[in-house]
Amino acid sequence: MLSKLSFVTLILAASCVCAQTATHAVHKTTPVKSPESALPKTSAELSSAILASYYHPDNLTLIDCDLLVDWNAFYHSVKVDVDPDRLRSLQGLKIHSREVRGRPLELHFDWTNGTIATQEQIESGMKQMVGGFYQMYWPMIAGPIVGPGDKLEQIESLPGGGEKTSTKSSGMNISMVLDPSGAPTHYEFEGGAMGGKTDVTYMASPNPAPGDLRRIASMKIDEHIGTSTFNIDLKLDYQNVSGFSIPNRVSFGLVGAYTIDLQFSGCSASTVAVSQ
Repeated sequence: MLSKLSFVTLILAASCVCAQTATHAVHKTTPVKSPESALPKTSAELSSAILASYYHPDNLTLIDCDLLVDWNAFYHSVKVDVDPDRLRSLQGLKIHSREVRGRPLELHFDWTNGTIATQEQIESGMKQMVGGFYQMYWPMIAGPIVGPGDKLEQIESLPGGGEKTSTKSSGMNISMVLDPSGAPTHYEFEGGAMGGKTDVTYMASPNPAPGDLRRIASMKIDEHIGTSTFNIDLKLDYQNVSGFSIPNRVSFGLVGAYTIDLQFSGCSASTVAVSQ
């Protein structure tokens, strides 16, 4: 792999060759400047622009839903032919999820079509998969990427009107690429034994109105923890519950291992974790 310095040297050398072979035409061309970013250049103002560029319900505390799993799609993703009796039991499985921000996930299982021999493994696996989704959802979708005390540095305009900047948040060094509206479309993070990169896409609000922000539609995450590497592919859309846009359909995949498709229904959402 070329070092950063040698890469820059090659780029400069190539540009010199181009200039030497086309010097006779230089006087006929006018350099075209990339459009200047309209985003603010100060840390506080750019932080505000980022926070206002997409929907993240920071005050949401509780999501309580029934979960429906597409078991056919799951077994297809792991390339396993499932026994019809086993599939019938799984399709009758009712799962209730209660998730409170900052607390362990609660899942309740009701095997209406009878249990299977690997019941404990299925329940344990579901807790890991749904728990893995929520571990991403709270900080990366339902929370801001930039905290109130984070200072943005190295603010640099990019071609097309976006910007690049960096910050340190919760012990992580984060560099971000922002689109012209200020929404992060790519960021890289590093801290201790953990690091990686994330690519983000957005969807428009179903009923656009002033202040009704677009939502995160997908995230592709390449993450390393120590010597382990994880590639995560997340897609989701939303439903409106009690004034919050919360997950409706979710596809959560650990690339090379599995993909699980979840439907959230019968949901309640709240700023307060109501005891049950």
